[in-house]
Amino acid sequence: METNSLRTFISVVRAGSFTKTAEQNFISSTAVMKQINRLEKEIDAKLFDRSSSGVSLTPSGHIFLKYAETVIKLTDQVYVDCHQLTGTVQSIRLGTSLLHPSAPFMPTWNRIKGKLPNYQLQAVQLPGDLAASNREYSMLGHDCDIMIGTFDQATTRKLVNAIPLGAYRFNRSKIYYLWLNLC
Repeated sequence: METNSLRTFISVVRAGSFTKTAEQNFISSTAVMKQINRLEKEIDAKLFDRSSSGVSLTPSGHIFLKYAETVIKLTDQVYVDCHQLTGTVQSIRLGTSLLHPSAPFMPTWNRIKGKLPNYQLQAVQLPGDLAASNREYSMLGHDCDIMIGTFDQATTRKLVNAIPLGAYRFNRSKIYYLWLNLC
């Protein structure tokens, strides 16, 4: 069982549909369905009830979700633990762009970096102005670990496993920077 398929499964649960998951992850809905079908075949159980309005978890799907989330958390943790053991330095990737510079996050980083001796902050230039709908969400955890941008908290909670690290005001909009996992 691949962790990528487990992450896709969790994403479908949060989004409530294959199509929304595909849009958020910039892949085809066929690719999402194939991953879910492969999981269902592998465990020999139906995970979703499918309808024209979306998907909902079956009783087996609820059980599978609990274990899928546990496997992902353990996979992420083993990565961190192994790197801490060897003392290697890992990068935390801060997504920045012309519209969302890194400056608002720097006071937070300066406050916490002493507690993260095996980590360094790496600024990653994000392509374009991120004008596409939900593009920021698909980049979190893939291209960057922290992103500064305009985020709707309700949507964010549905689409990604992220926590707000802080907020600042810019032209009457509330801007949040979010942190996923260190790995």
